[in-house]
Amino acid sequence: MDKPLTALQTIIIHMNTTEHWHDFICYCQHREAGLRKLAYKHLETFITNAKKWESKDQEEFAISLFTILDALNEKDEVLTFSLNSFLIDILYRWTENTPFDSRPFRWIGIYMDSSNKEDDLEKSLRKAIELGGDTEQEAMIYLVSNYINTLKFGTHEFPSGYCGDLSECIEKLPYMLQLTNRIQNKNIKEQNIDQIQEQLHLILDWLKHTQIPVDAVRIWEKEQTKELEMVIVYYLHNSSSR
Repeated sequence: MDKPLTALQTIIIHMNTTEHWHDFICYCQHREAGLRKLAYKHLETFITNAKKWESKDQEEFAISLFTILDALNEKDEVLTFSLNSFLIDILYRWTENTPFDSRPFRWIGIYMDSSNKEDDLEKSLRKAIELGGDTEQEAMIYLVSNYINTLKFGTHEFPSGYCGDLSECIEKLPYMLQLTNRIQNKNIKEQNIDQIQEQLHLILDWLKHTQIPVDAVRIWEKEQTKELEMVIVYYLHNSSSR
């Protein structure tokens, strides 16, 4: 059975159609061959030249590249700091010039994590979903996945304490469950619901059995802790009714 193509190989095949992209294709070819020094030389030349292009030509390159990365669910093999810096400028300019297009917001949220704070990435993904609605499946899946990872990180030191802002996580819960219900891939949807429920059960158990609730959750009063328990129970019940 043939091995699946790498992201670099796929780019070489599908983007080797435009003369202006020649140095980028050379970058991918040399990266694929393990010739990093030569690869980055071509990338530097490509970026220097591409900065002089018209906005529509820069956007055309970004569309071609991100469409391939979306299909492969791969970014680390291709994107470097210098390439990210070049692309982030294109995407932000794009959001200003065409604020009704969801694509640049999605690509900022999914691919530009080395150039942005986590809050900015979430805002970009939320904006993509607001603009694109249910067509923005990748943005929904990525945002819910990040939320689940935040919950998992928060509970990984139980029972000693929750790592992070639990009240903020619970505040985001209704929106994340709403997004989960809009995900069209049934397997991903069910996995997400199961993972969210698992983390909420852990949090609920921790809140109920912590010996000194006020100390455990630091700034919260006991009444607020009880209110939080009720919120979690409510959403556990509703997320179970699929």
